[in-house]
Amino acid sequence: MSLLPSVAHALVDPQATPATRELYSLLQRLNAEDGAAFGGQYATYMGIHPDGTPWSDADSPGETLPSDIRNMCGILPAVSGWDFNEFLFDGAQRRSANIRSIIKSSELGLLCTLSFHENNPATGGDAWDTKIDLKELLPGGKHHEKFKADWAAAADAMAEMVRSDGTPVPLLLRPFHECSGGWFWWGSWEKDADFIALWRWLVTYLRDERGLHNILYVYNTDRVGSKEEYLSRWPGDEWADVASCDAYLPDEGSDRRLIVPLAITAEVAAEKGIPAALAEVGCNAKKGMSGSKRTDWWTARVLEPIRKAGLFPRIAWIAGWANWAPDHCYMPWPGDKNAADYTRFLRSKEIFLLDHINPSAVRMRHPHLGEIDTRSYPWVYGENHGWVYMFATFNPKEGAEWFYDEMLGSLWTSDAAFPYFWSEKRGWIYYGDTREGLRRFYSNAEDAWFSVPVCR
Repeated sequence: MSLLPSVAHALVDPQATPATRELYSLLQRLNAEDGAAFGGQYATYMGIHPDGTPWSDADSPGETLPSDIRNMCGILPAVSGWDFNEFLFDGAQRRSANIRSIIKSSELGLLCTLSFHENNPATGGDAWDTKIDLKELLPGGKHHEKFKADWAAAADAMAEMVRSDGTPVPLLLRPFHECSGGWFWWGSWEKDADFIALWRWLVTYLRDERGLHNILYVYNTDRVGSKEEYLSRWPGDEWADVASCDAYLPDEGSDRRLIVPLAITAEVAAEKGIPAALAEVGCNAKKGMSGSKRTDWWTARVLEPIRKAGLFPRIAWIAGWANWAPDHCYMPWPGDKNAADYTRFLRSKEIFLLDHINPSAVRMRHPHLGEIDTRSYPWVYGENHGWVYMFATFNPKEGAEWFYDEMLGSLWTSDAAFPYFWSEKRGWIYYGDTREGLRRFYSNAEDAWFSVPVCR
């Protein structure tokens, strides 16, 4: 008798790993709930500090998984994405850092998505260079070997994505994304039959030739206006595990720009018995959110329209795009004009963060406070100090941060100074330990140890 999770849809890969089947069962559950898992591209790999300077986990990897979303509401996102083209061919260090980030995210329970803005195999141009004939990428075509070599590099990377318990990371692979649009070389101007053949070749290559059984295959369009348009490049029910769409929206305009394609996606998914997703959503102003004039973008343009259309019980996840810099970002960050609205969005009942998937995700090991519970952020409760108010984010620049402690007033420390704190009430103090509800500190000014209660 099989102990593998049952699924309503026959997976593209009959040999999918137990963790991959568990992921699919989770997607089915999320798809039926009145809400959606939420996150974004590089949501646990890069972002922006409150002062506007970018951060990257590659620069200072630590035990604590960083995220702009946790910096906004205290809890990690439920979804994070990466793109092969941005880390496979840019040196071993960047490749390793991205793979490490994916593994760390998966071990905490995040849904890990992968796309590939693959450079044009025929010309060497970028993904937006449309000078190509897809037939030439199929076996026997003059550019097939270059196309295959790119995906061989991607397959090598996916094979290295193994968690500490030895299980491969289950991945949501979104190849040839926004396939209904005309801007990528695999776009809608190419023959649908050639696109479908290329999709099927890729699945066969990854699954059968490379033996990767930790992948769920996500079909993805841009905004479409009909079910016929959505299905024009559908590779076949046995070749796709998830139906998804992308939708970038202006500041103003009809909600139909979002709701029509999302409703079509959800309808197709329901008919086929598979999960649906809004794989990318964001502001389509130049440079993304930085070009928006609104301060309520995420609640007004995403949350309320999906809520009113009754689509939350019909989709599994929603994701924004990446944050590179204040003038090139697609999700708000702690210093952004949309920060307060975005925090309301993140805390709404329909937006599921990591604690919805992994309840223990509200707890984390903070480098200066010890084990803390973040569900009431910016107030956090920890084993060492009790209730503390965090003025800083969870990924402080240069490891320096301010807190408020009822007994000691404002506190400052940093990675270099800790376990010393500067207290507005006691000056420089050294944290010793916490025993039976009392914290023991050494005061430099008094040249003596003293104790204060944990803040209850």
